[in-house]
Amino acid sequence: MDNVGQKETLREYFLMHKDISNEAISNIFYQLDSQLKYFHQRNYHIKGINSDTIVHDNGNFIFTSIEKSQDIVSDRHEDIINLSKLAIGTYISIETGFCDYTNLDIDYVKSYFGELKWLINDSEYYEDVIMNNDTSTYYVDYVQSLNHSTKGNSRQIVKATPQGKLYSYDDQEDAAFVKIMFYPIMIICLVAIVFVISCFWR
Repeated sequence: MDNVGQKETLREYFLMHKDISNEAISNIFYQLDSQLKYFHQRNYHIKGINSDTIVHDNGNFIFTSIEKSQDIVSDRHEDIINLSKLAIGTYISIETGFCDYTNLDIDYVKSYFGELKWLINDSEYYEDVIMNNDTSTYYVDYVQSLNHSTKGNSRQIVKATPQGKLYSYDDQEDAAFVKIMFYPIMIICLVAIVFVISCFWR
């Protein structure tokens, strides 16, 4: 599985797509992390994660250097660190020309992480991995836990956005409209009933 062939590497993809959004980058690394977790659970790991051992094929991003692990705990730790460094480098450098951070010493990445983390989506996750050396959680699990924790508050979150406030304002207008229309209709109905009764008793 070491033969990349003619497929576009992740490096080539990022160099050609400087205007890619942070959300799209997150989706790519979510996809890659899902694969990583899948392979680790089956005692495989990725030999040398970097932007040249990942290829873009029909809209999918896939690892090309998969091998059986001899020490899954150590390999898992190394793979998560390297994929995190690759993600961090992508967020930081994409607009000025993609730079692969997998070859950088982790201490070097640590020294600049605090200054640049505002550029990184889900920086809390990467901070745990890089600064705290915590590789107990996959990125995919981190994202899913965030989605789960905010699910119950989705209505409140929507209302907090400008669009949500607009909808809230529309709801208030609708309620006022109902009140304005309700009372005249009730009065008309009462007048009609009184008129019918008065005619009946004549």
